[in-house]
Amino acid sequence: MKVKIIYAVKLILRAMIACYCLGIYITNPNLLDYTVSKPWIGILIILGIILADILLKFVPLKLHPIGMRKHLKRFFIPSDHYLKKGITDTDRKELKKLKNDGRNVFIFYLILNGIIFILYFSGLIGVPEIIMVMMFYYVGDMICINIMCPFKLIFMRNRCCTGCRIFNWDSIMLVIPLAAVFSYISYIILLPAIVYTVMWEVSFARHPERFLPSCNDSLKCSNCTHGMCPVKRRKKFTGK
Repeated sequence: MKVKIIYAVKLILRAMIACYCLGIYITNPNLLDYTVSKPWIGILIILGIILADILLKFVPLKLHPIGMRKHLKRFFIPSDHYLKKGITDTDRKELKKLKNDGRNVFIFYLILNGIIFILYFSGLIGVPEIIMVMMFYYVGDMICINIMCPFKLIFMRNRCCTGCRIFNWDSIMLVIPLAAVFSYISYIILLPAIVYTVMWEVSFARHPERFLPSCNDSLKCSNCTHGMCPVKRRKKFTGK
């Protein structure tokens, strides 16, 4: 339950930061431009908080949900099914679904951010608007975890965040708008997000069993400790 509380607090804090940025954007949007010679200290602090959050993901803490840590060997608990049969044809079908799910989300997000990039390079929006897009993603990420995830409902239809194919895509999905802004600050934030996502994808390619509840007991509802799913869903899948 501690994880649930932490993520609820993170939602509130991110909403406060986003509302603050919105207020700045309405009153003096130029303050959100971090590419000027002397950027506003406030926007540097906000970007620093985002960078710190990304870097913290490299340290697998107990307070992180297992869905975030499942790609690591130390959190893999082989199921009896996996020990006896390995990855079966049924598991391979599930892996194919996971790959298709990831592909569909990637295409959608590529198109979405492609539109934002076109608007930016055509001069219709600037750095302040890029920051506000990122703030929308910043809050949206926590809404997906705490309340409702459109990616789950539309694209993946997975049971919960624990088995989510793209759980650790959140970092790159958050900061990808910064790729349009040619600045060393953008690159400093983008680099760890890219590295973290690559680590996740390499693990998925080399050790797909870690991502399957049928093979990894860590992902089963009976071993869930964060309590972030609705009670009726937990009861339905308990022990599976």
